Amino acid sequence: MTKTITRARQNMKALRGVQLAFGAACVAFALPLIFELGPVETVTNGTSVRVLGAALLSLAVGAFSAADPRRNRIVLRVEILFTALTAGFLAYRLISDHIAHDRAWFVLPPVAICLILLLVLYPPADVESPPVRD
Repeated sequence: MTKTITRARQNMKALRGVQLAFGAACVAFALPLIFELGPVETVTNGTSVRVLGAALLSLAVGAFSAADPRRNRIVLRVEILFTALTAGFLAYRLISDHIAHDRAWFVLPPVAICLILLLVLYPPADVESPPVRD
């Protein structure tokens, strides 16, 4: 029983670390998008890029503020959904357009790893945990 509790606490710490890394990555991607820095400045529709940057900042705020993943499962679900859709759309675009030298290839592995970690570490519903805040 104590091993199970210890394992659950370790998983929660690991999940919290993944969330903090997820939030930091969102901020790192959002700022160049919002301020159109680097390669982003070549995108023709600046409004769409800024909206994506704002969405990433919102995800970062959610990831940083969800201190107890068991109580904030809805934030985890949004992170999982966003990460899964991002990985899927990136992979589809890169494979269907046969883009071998696109910088998006550098983004895909960390996004896929983050998705796997979020899914593996997602807290199971247990009797003692408080209800999910939706």
